Amino acid sequence: MTAPGGVLLDTNAVAAVMKSTDEGQHCRSLVEGRLLAVSFITVGELLYGAEKANWGPDRRATLEEALRRFVVIPYDHQVAVAFARVRCGARVRRQPIPYPDLWIAACAVRHGLPIITDDITRFSRVEGLVVLPLRGLGAAIP
Repeated sequence: MTAPGGVLLDTNAVAAVMKSTDEGQHCRSLVEGRLLAVSFITVGELLYGAEKANWGPDRRATLEEALRRFVVIPYDHQVAVAFARVRCGARVRRQPIPYPDLWIAACAVRHGLPIITDDITRFSRVEGLVVLPLRGLGAAIP
């Protein structure tokens, strides 16, 4: 799926882009015109958040509609291979990364996509992953 101008958004970046606030509008302007991808894990995390917060049908429908704007990177064998490498790398460096973020990073690595996130420290530990800070992007997405 490697695509010029494509980026993978971490869960926190998706949440920021989806906000109906000035901050959300600013975040959307930073990624406008790009192929936007999310990991299957991010979809699960967002749906979990809605379930945990006991969202009603209207709010859940809005979330589902918003998710249709993203290419969802599914699990496949190569994502699993990337997961194993990313996890071993974190273990060797003694810098543990929570499982959801390992899978998100694996999806980005497997497809050669930079990741947009507010969690720079955690994702910058992943070898071969280009990490772009959501708040400091400006127009500098490769």
